[in-house]
Amino acid sequence: MGVLLVTGILKEITCLQAVADDEACKYGYESWIAYCYKTNIFTRFITICPCCKKSFTNDNPAVGEHVLAEYGRLDTEGRLIYTKCITPICKKCNDRFKNNQAWKVFKVRGYHLCRVPNKPPKR
Repeated sequence: MGVLLVTGILKEITCLQAVADDEACKYGYESWIAYCYKTNIFTRFITICPCCKKSFTNDNPAVGEHVLAEYGRLDTEGRLIYTKCITPICKKCNDRFKNNQAWKVFKVRGYHLCRVPNKPPKR
């Protein structure tokens, strides 16, 4: 859980299909953006959507988008390792990925990524 890489280097990420906030509730968070804000303080300072480059507004707020990010290391066979993460993007961009229009590629700073938690805590 927490920050993937504490680095200012731009990471190329790929959007995955949007995941409902109901899933975040299983982990004890009301939404995926709440998860980002709680686990990675750097995500609180993002004011512009890295996907469309527009400012977040009350009508188009930040939400937590599931993405696939390069981890920065190679596996035993020399292939890059990718990790599922969450990063803030605007609601309009996120909504586009709900209809199987995922796989858009854009860049974010490494410290704006939060790893997706492995599994919900036992209650």
